[in-house]
Amino acid sequence: MRKEASYIWRELLAARGLTANRPKKSERPHISLPAKDHGPLVRSLAGSPHRDAAGVVVARRVQTSGMGYPDVLLGIVLPAMLFLGALTYKLGRERA
Repeated sequence: MRKEASYIWRELLAARGLTANRPKKSERPHISLPAKDHGPLVRSLAGSPHRDAAGVVVARRVQTSGMGYPDVLLGIVLPAMLFLGALTYKLGRERA
């Protein structure tokens, strides 16, 4: 991992124009993965096209984790209610 980090660091420096020499592709370290990591997830992340039963390339459905209605209520309305409650309490104590 250290060799890979060093290589990537030198690539970033060269891309930003902070060094004149870009590392050579022959210097790129080879990373070997254990056999158990070579599964369908690796192939799907590689960007291979998804084909239907007829062999036609189809777009992949991207699963999103969007915020639902309860999340919005808890994230916006609840803090607003707590703020208004604290403000009401403070103003009530000042009048007393």
